[in-house]
Amino acid sequence: MSPTARRLASLATAWLVAACATAPTARFPREPVLALLGVGPGDRVAVVGARDFAARIGEAVGAAGRVFVIDAAESEPNLPAGELDLVFTSDTALAIADRPTYYRPLLFALAPRGRLAIVADEPRSAEVARELAEAGYERIASHTLETQQRLAIFVPDDGTGE
Repeated sequence: MSPTARRLASLATAWLVAACATAPTARFPREPVLALLGVGPGDRVAVVGARDFAARIGEAVGAAGRVFVIDAAESEPNLPAGELDLVFTSDTALAIADRPTYYRPLLFALAPRGRLAIVADEPRSAEVARELAEAGYERIASHTLETQQRLAIFVPDDGTGE
């Protein structure tokens, strides 16, 4: 990466941190969730509706990474095909009218080892898992959070049932 590109990426990360500083506070501790997401330097991440996480994810991916902040009400997010290491969303289930239809196109934005992570209220987590299976995902992990919520991690369903 050229010095100019590195500087622009650094400025973009600083802007993201400042822009998200006034975002509402999450209803659960961020640090355990960030650790479970496994985001690191150079990762490319889309954050859907979870602006309070965008700044912390921006810090984790650093200047070599990229964070796309998407409004949950945006019906067709414009994301690069096959490049995202992670799509993360939190508490957005009610903002999306037809969740299987919304999440299906995100499959094409994921890199070959990319994943989708969703934080949802515990009672809604089974519904979310069913809807994502309908959209073409399979759940590979599920973690109970301290606040009666669940972090579930999905990958594109390869059809093997594993």
